[in-house]
Amino acid sequence: ALKSGKPVIVDFAADWCPDCQQMAPVLLDLKQQVGNAVEFVTLDVTYAAPGSTLPRILENDIWAKRFGVDGLPHVAFIDSQRHVQTALVGDVPPNVVRADVEALVKGTDLPFIMYDAFEGQSNTLE
Repeated sequence: ALKSGKPVIVDFAADWCPDCQQMAPVLLDLKQQVGNAVEFVTLDVTYAAPGSTLPRILENDIWAKRFGVDGLPHVAFIDSQRHVQTALVGDVPPNVVRADVEALVKGTDLPFIMYDAFEGQSNTLE
């Protein structure tokens, strides 16, 4: 998805997370609205529940650590230049997510900035 030259939304989610279950239809609706203008990726981190015996998904684990995922859902916004703009974490109102997706499509500043896992370091993904 990062190689597409398009903005990317990365949704870190888990089956056991009620806020993730509420966010999923919001993201699906936005995906249908913006069509091919944005790549949407969901990475399942269900295995990360305390006491979970599910096998770890190494690639998802690497990305979750790289993005500093410590709460769910964790929805990262990456522009077409592969710069991470922000991540919205937890129970975020749909209108906030929608506004950030619309700004990402237009290539304008995101109106809602919440979390920067890359503070003090390069936020460009290779």
